[in-house]
Parts: sequence; C-alpha cells; structure tokens
Amino acid sequence: MLDFSHRGYWDRLAVVAGLYHSDLSYLERGAVKVTIRDRGGKLHEFAAHPGQVQMLDALCNGERFVQAVCGARFGKSKFAGYILAGGAMQPEKNMWVVAPSYDMGRKALGYTMETMEKAGMRPGRDFKFRESHLRIDTKWDSFVQLKSAEREYSLDAEELDFVLEEEGAKYKPRIRRRIRPRLIDRTGQDLAISTPVGHNYFYDMFEGDEFYSLQLPTTANPFLPEGELEAMREYYDPLAWKQEIEAQFTAFGGMVFFMFDRADHVIDKDRAERLDVHNWPVRVVVDPGLNDPCAITWIANNGGEGSGADDVIIRSVRQSNMLFPDVAQLLDRYEPDAGYDRYIYDPYGGDKRSQETNHNFNTWMRGYATTKRGGPVKFEARRDSKQARITAARGRFLNMKNDIKLHVLDSPETQTIIRSIENWHYPEGETVKDEPVHDINSHECDNICNYCGFYYSPRTKARSWIA
Repeated sequence: MLDFSHRGYWDRLAVVAGLYHSDLSYLERGAVKVTIRDRGGKLHEFAAHPGQVQMLDALCNGERFVQAVCGARFGKSKFAGYILAGGAMQPEKNMWVVAPSYDMGRKALGYTMETMEKAGMRPGRDFKFRESHLRIDTKWDSFVQLKSAEREYSLDAEELDFVLEEEGAKYKPRIRRRIRPRLIDRTGQDLAISTPVGHNYFYDMFEGDEFYSLQLPTTANPFLPEGELEAMREYYDPLAWKQEIEAQFTAFGGMVFFMFDRADHVIDKDRAERLDVHNWPVRVVVDPGLNDPCAITWIANNGGEGSGADDVIIRSVRQSNMLFPDVAQLLDRYEPDAGYDRYIYDPYGGDKRSQETNHNFNTWMRGYATTKRGGPVKFEARRDSKQARITAARGRFLNMKNDIKLHVLDSPETQTIIRSIENWHYPEGETVKDEPVHDINSHECDNICNYCGFYYSPRTKARSWIA
C-alpha cells in the first residue's frame, strides 16, 4: 500500500502539482485554507479545493477504499495524477489506472508524469514512459500502468499497492470483481473516482459499507473560471444537471416521489422546536425484511385527524441481518415516555414465517415483545395495492392544494431515508410502470407508503343502487 502517513509530503506535493494556490482570494469563492510548514519551519497559507482536500483527508486518515462521486469539471483527473505521482515516487509500488477505455485513462497518466517532472523527477533518467505498454517505470522499481476495462482479462495476475478507478461508473460490475483480488497480497488501496451514471453498481458501492464514500458536486470547485457554471446551464436538462453537475444518482426512468425537494420537505431543528415536534405522539413503522434489510421508521404526528394532520419523520434505521429480538430492542430503546401511539408493519413481508423463530413478525411481537409499560406490542397493517399506498404517500408530500403534510427532520438519523426518497425510481425504458425498482431504497420508502396508506388512503364505501 502507499504511505499516506506523512501529510506534509502530500501537502507540499499538492503545491508543486498546482492543486494548492497561493492566491488566497479563492477563499471568497469557497476554497479552504491549508497551512503548510516548509522544511525551514516557516508557515505558508494556500487556497485549496475543498473536495480534493476531503479525498486526501480520507486517504491520510487510513481509509483503504475511497469512492468519490464527482460532478463534471470537478478536477478528478488532475487529483488522480497527483496521487499516482506521489505513489510512484515511493519505492517498489505497483499501481494501476483502470478506465473504461485507454483513451479515457490517458489523461491521468499525463497528469502523473507532469507532476513528477514538476517535483524534479527527470524523464528518461528517473522515470520512463513505455508507450507500447502505457506504463511509467521508475528507477526505484515502482510503476503506474493504464488498464482498459474493455480488455478485462488483462486485469489478472498482478499484485498491487494501489488502483485508481477512473470513471468506474461507466464500466461493468464484474470489472471491479477482477480488480479486488489484485489488492490482497500487498493490502492495496482503491480510489474510485467517477461521475455517476444512474443507479448502477457504482450507486450500490455508495450505499454499501466497503467504501468510504464522498459526494462532491462541480459547484465545490472554486477554481472554475467565472461564469463557467452559468454557461453550462444551457447544455443540461434538469435531470442531467442533477447527475453531471450535482453528482447525484439520478434515475432517468422516473422518480416515485418526484415532488420531493429538500428545501421544502426537510426541516431543521429550529423549526422542529418551534413546532414542538419532539412532544408529538410517535408512531413506528417496520418493514421486517426477512430476505432483505430491515427498515424501522419513527414518525411524529401532531395529533390531527384525517388528511389535515401533519407528520414528521424523526428517525429511520435500515440494517441487514436483523432478527425479531433486534427489532424489539430498537423499539424499546427509542420508545417515548408516553409510549408509541401506534405500531404499523408491512403485512406482505411481515406475515411470512421466519425460520429463526418459526413465527411471523406480528405473531412474534405480540407474544414476546413488550412496551416499557409492560403491555404487548400489537402491530397493525392495511392491505392496499402498492400503487394505492404510493398515491397516498405522494399526496402527503404534496397535494393539489400545494400543501406539504409530510416532512423529514434534518438529522444524522434521517439521512438514509432522505436519500432513499430521492432515489426510489421506476425501471428505465419501460412503458408500463406499475412497480418501482426493488433495491436498497425500497425498504424505508415502503415504510412511508405503508404508513400513509394506513392513515390517509381514501376508504371506498360500497353503494347500493335502487331502481
């Protein structure tokens, strides 16, 4: 693996590479200040790209697998070349750049050699570029080689200290399955930098636990020329802008909760205190997830009746391999002093029998779990169609009177459900969109739909027609 233990080495190299600027006026445009001590002990101040500093911080803090989801014109390739150059100037380091094609990876190699030259390394003597192999070799036995995902069988049989995945969202999931074994012997590191491309495996990496993931929009680049972002608005529709510039994972096939907007639907703690949300009755919704992650969502309700009531999601948990006792323990931990106002569950999954307990979810909870006041835990559900429950939830997020009756509290305990709401989508390229995609977003969103369907789905009354 590369040595990131000496932060001064990497900061000084960033100055040489041109990543840090001595012009502190960039601080007014969002740059962050970096203070560096030179070899003589004198302190110098520089303006740095905040997103690039976050990536460097992650590597220097010991993160082995780092994913950077970046917008276009973020400065990905230049940062990649700087990291590769820093590694190549260490002895006996084996490194790859893996890109969707050779053409897409050449820029990172170019920035690598440019940075090495600026650092005083002499082409032809300290390092050589072998065009036929697309490889940089150093006289201290390190190398950087470009590999193409189009030639996946070339990704075998090499022990690596470091892999840069350049625009990894644009190649197939099996490519990374070939890369990962290359990092075993040398405890190698992986830096995956890419602009997102829909909800593919790169999105699964972002939602998973293996990578330390960062989301870094183009707007975080303080060194873009003045007016560049404004000019780019002419070339992007709103969805493409969200993906290419804001670095958001966007489903072009259609969002389920297309009306959701953080500015309107997410409320901060000050507003929650003014509304006295933390003293509202609390309802809890569970998607047991016998074959999937379990999702538990806590919703505060102001006690209003019918569609005029207000709801705020105050907490949500999504976790794999949770057994029924684990769910009961979390329910007990967060149960308010007044107890829960109601327990709601997903009957389509919760009525299936668990192999561990030989009971379905509702039966087990009623028989084995208790409230803080000693009573049984009784879950309820309403069996509506998926579309009916989605429609009820949409009407709570925004109705035809332009009222928003369902909000989310802005807190660390709601970040997964906010992302799920923003990313739950229908299959792309299909004309009939009856069911959203079943993915990592489904579980917490199902809780919202089951809750809204239980309370706010219109009840159809039977009519008798008399001739």
